[in-house]
Amino acid sequence: MAADMLVCVRMNRAKYASYLIVQSRILIVDDNPFMRSIVRSLLLTIGAKKIYEARDGIDALEQIRSVSPDIVILDWEMPLLNGPELVRIVRSPGVFPMPDVPIIMLSGHSERRRILEATKIGVNEFLCKPVSMKALQDRIVSILMKPRANVQLGDYYGPEPRGQMPEPEAERAAGNPIGVNDIAVESTIAVEAEAAPAAVPAIGDNCFDIDTLTRVRPTTIPAR
Repeated sequence: MAADMLVCVRMNRAKYASYLIVQSRILIVDDNPFMRSIVRSLLLTIGAKKIYEARDGIDALEQIRSVSPDIVILDWEMPLLNGPELVRIVRSPGVFPMPDVPIIMLSGHSERRRILEATKIGVNEFLCKPVSMKALQDRIVSILMKPRANVQLGDYYGPEPRGQMPEPEAERAAGNPIGVNDIAVESTIAVEAEAAPAAVPAIGDNCFDIDTLTRVRPTTIPAR
């Protein structure tokens, strides 16, 4: 009976997650129309219905104001206003009208410095291209089912980091104004590096997400 109840709970959870995805307004921000079509296809496959697109960072700021999306899926590299610059503008409470909107950053590069920068500016999740349907769905479900309040920690404004957070004063004294994300990423990447196979994976496999910093093995899904 316990096993049956567990199955029932999991089924109800999955149905609720699907319901949240259907109800959510999702904004895709990418200057490449081909990449926007790929992400749109992935979202349609997992059940999303309210999908909006922005062709660059400037357009994205206007869309965020007008559409009030529940999630923004944002490309790193864009002309005029790139992904990190856009996040810094959005994560400005008292200046921008929607500073708490959850943001998933997509990048064709998985260098550690990019992951660190993404955490420092307040990105909720980080996935590298080509992104798989499951990886994107897992990150969206995590945002919708386990929302985190945004917090102000020194110069940092963004989702509250998981785990115990160092005191901002101690971090500033150490010459690290944010610190919280650096420590979390440092420790987790070290564990992942020890557990990883000796062979160096292809760049498509060498991808971490901010939530768990676990490896994501994406499979390319062609655009419709």
